[in-house]
Amino acid sequence: MEWWEKEIDEIANDSLHGATYLTKKSIELVKKASFNELPLILPKLKNAQPFMASIYNFASFIEKNLENFSSTLCDKWWIEFEKANELIVQKAAPLLRGKRILTHSHSSLVHKALLEAKDVQVLCTESRPKNEGRVLAQQLLQNGIDVTLIIDAAAATLIKEVDAVVFGADGIGSFGLVHKVGSFPIALAAYEMQVPLMSLCPKQKIWPSDYALPKEERNPQELHFPKAINIYFDITPSKYITKIIN
Repeated sequence: MEWWEKEIDEIANDSLHGATYLTKKSIELVKKASFNELPLILPKLKNAQPFMASIYNFASFIEKNLENFSSTLCDKWWIEFEKANELIVQKAAPLLRGKRILTHSHSSLVHKALLEAKDVQVLCTESRPKNEGRVLAQQLLQNGIDVTLIIDAAAATLIKEVDAVVFGADGIGSFGLVHKVGSFPIALAAYEMQVPLMSLCPKQKIWPSDYALPKEERNPQELHFPKAINIYFDITPSKYITKIIN
């Protein structure tokens, strides 16, 4: 196995970290590669996390600019990504300030926007099975944010108590918003209760219009039952999204 195959496997099998972290890891991998290795690396990298648009878009960008490849090209893409994220935080924070917010999973953008807003009340779902929402809740608590942790199944019941639902995004395509599994039922509840739903999503997380999501298959043994279906993501159709901040 080549060194880069091992690193791509690590990215593909990482179920703990979010899209921003894994995109940065993908960029560092590409920067280490030789020019002759890139035609082998990039197609595999595009498919390593098919539900995370930023990795796909970064690898596609390098493919299109392969003749002019340099580590500076990678750095330029990342800097533009970071600038887009920071702009979203600055746009979102005033919209969240003074509001009661429900969020699901652990979006680094949502995290930063809530800290920037400061004066917010937050309901965080646990976000099972990995419980990354619990991690977000703990981090917000440590920074003085008024935060309450709830079980995932309680989100629909409690949604009438919030002013808005705020998600990050693993990607947005013609099919809708890809986010942590459980997002779609929360979106349905928000739509029914007329609670606005916002997604914080930079342009680097928007797939090309012809991108097709593969069928998601995760290790069923994680559920410790003889017959199980295990997925990490779901799709929320665009009709249920009130606003995309990008």
